[in-house]
Amino acid sequence: MSSSSPVDLDPKALAERFEAEGFCEVDTRELRDALDELGKKCRALRSQSNNYPANSIDADVWLHGAALVWASRAIAARLNDAGLTELEVIARHCAASAVCSVMSHYDHEVAPTMVDLGLCLERSGDEERAQSVLRAVASDYSRVLEELSGEPPSDEELATLNALSTALERLKDRTAEDDAILARTRTVLAT
Repeated sequence: MSSSSPVDLDPKALAERFEAEGFCEVDTRELRDALDELGKKCRALRSQSNNYPANSIDADVWLHGAALVWASRAIAARLNDAGLTELEVIARHCAASAVCSVMSHYDHEVAPTMVDLGLCLERSGDEERAQSVLRAVASDYSRVLEELSGEPPSDEELATLNALSTALERLKDRTAEDDAILARTRTVLAT
């Protein structure tokens, strides 16, 4: 990308830093600094996103956003593998911020990203925020069942339905309606 791009970052290089042998074993200050850098880029992306998709954005902004989503997910996975849940929460928040900035209309991107955040919050012991995120996924994406065309679900619909199923399974305050949606989601996923 050019030096004048709206979000000045090479997300691949940043993710590769986390993938480097032993990087997650270094001083957590260095990890926090790298995550702070990622967070700044995600905040800059949000300000550049122009309330997309309601308004248009420059293609470079979308491409950088997609790269930030990818990098944030890769970093979060590496931190998860290393058992650094507190730091993983930061990376999962970055992924959620980036995906909501440029991919909010892609259910198959948003729902799994938010479920990953919810599960990470659960692992970190922040049950209240975890349940809030999972409840939002259950509320926002149960409509996908109604939108199915009668044909076998697409890969994108399956990704969304798998996230919906996970969110519903993890809810502590699941209602009878939630149970019915979960049963229906499982039926669709089993076909």
